[in-house]
Amino acid sequence: MKTLRILKQWLTDGCIYYTVISVLFLFISLAMGNDTDRTLVRESSFLLMLPCGLVISIGTQLLRTKKMPRWSRYLSHYLLTVLGVFLFLWLPADSSATPMAGFLMLVLFSVLYWLIFLVALLVRSRYRKLMED
Repeated sequence: MKTLRILKQWLTDGCIYYTVISVLFLFISLAMGNDTDRTLVRESSFLLMLPCGLVISIGTQLLRTKKMPRWSRYLSHYLLTVLGVFLFLWLPADSSATPMAGFLMLVLFSVLYWLIFLVALLVRSRYRKLMED
């Protein structure tokens, strides 16, 4: 039963991440004012957002486990998130970017990831303190 519960949680989180990523890309495409002939999100890229969400969901499952040290949970979540974005969103985009542009995107994504992660941690700890009081 525990395995089925973990599988259900993994798939649910993966679908939530897929929805968030796809809606974000669609809003960016809408904000850029692209024509109907030239869209930001192609069908193949749109379909690759699901495996990206599932890989990020694996990282979230590892983040929730209490059997690993805290630093390794945070690091594995970060690495799996970056791996999912790189493998399923960045590489298939057929970007003609230079290696330096790829490195800068990795640095920018890392800074953005850690800022969002820090804000989420602070909000969660503040919420727990308020609930204890």
